[in-house]
Amino acid sequence: MAAYDATPASTIGQYLAACLEDKQVLFRVVGRATLHNSRFFQDFVESLMQQHYSKFIIDLGQCNSIDSTFIGVLLGIATSCYVAVINSDERHQRSLKTLGVHDMVCIVPQPFNLPANEAMMPLPQKPYGIKEKAAMILKAHELLIEHCSTNQARFGDFVKQLREELNQIAS
Repeated sequence: MAAYDATPASTIGQYLAACLEDKQVLFRVVGRATLHNSRFFQDFVESLMQQHYSKFIIDLGQCNSIDSTFIGVLLGIATSCYVAVINSDERHQRSLKTLGVHDMVCIVPQPFNLPANEAMMPLPQKPYGIKEKAAMILKAHELLIEHCSTNQARFGDFVKQLREELNQIAS
């Protein structure tokens, strides 16, 4: 697929960790929050939603960058659950606001302490095929466009190209 880089997350030194506490889930992103870790993050959250978890807090204090795919996944989760971003810097906040998700994802402006790294469990990572990953990326960007019309200009061509590539794989 030409529309995105398919490098697996495990090869680029990033990870996500979680701590389950009182029917809420605390996540810590270390490194980058990108298309490389969005799929297993989404799968993990969906499995917890089936167990009636409905509050997800994402710590971006150790996050170097966040991309549109990860933001689209957050938006998808926020359509049915409470999602808050904590310890975010100006770049993270600007990205969330520019893509128009700040009305669905709560941005907590003050510093917030989470449990120590030892209390956090690394999220399970599993390999995904190109088709699965591309479908997740497509859905994340379609959600961004659907939620905020200005995202059409940002992602419309990308979504069209990715949809065409997925159709070629399917046939």
